[in-house]
Amino acid sequence: MSRPFDRLAEAIASLRQPAKIASFLQELLTPGELHDLGLRWELVELLAVGMSQRQIAAKLGISLCKITRGAKILKKRNGAVAELVVGKTPAKAMPKAKPAKRSPAKPARPAVKAIVRKPVVQTVKKTVKGGKNGSRVSRKS
Repeated sequence: MSRPFDRLAEAIASLRQPAKIASFLQELLTPGELHDLGLRWELVELLAVGMSQRQIAAKLGISLCKITRGAKILKKRNGAVAELVVGKTPAKAMPKAKPAKRSPAKPARPAVKAIVRKPVVQTVKKTVKGGKNGSRVSRKS
């Protein structure tokens, strides 16, 4: 393994204890990176237990685009994330997905008013006397 990422994966695998892996990641990553990584993992876990993308967005305060990316990760054939999350997520530890509430029918939107365009006022240059020594000067009216 010569690529730095492959060597990193090997180093993490060699630790084998969750406390040592957590310590390793806290030393290596910034607080923002740790937060983002934890958030990504949480959204994948919520997807795995069947929570809707909109519910996850509301709960975690993240965009649907990020959640869609997590959903694609879980759909990946023979994916390591799906194997870990779907296979080992205890149902009791994860919140159950609530059925989506149906919102009442929305009232019809009012017709859009036509946009009234105002006529464009053009500036006209006038040449008048009044410059130095009686010369003509252009002025906008």
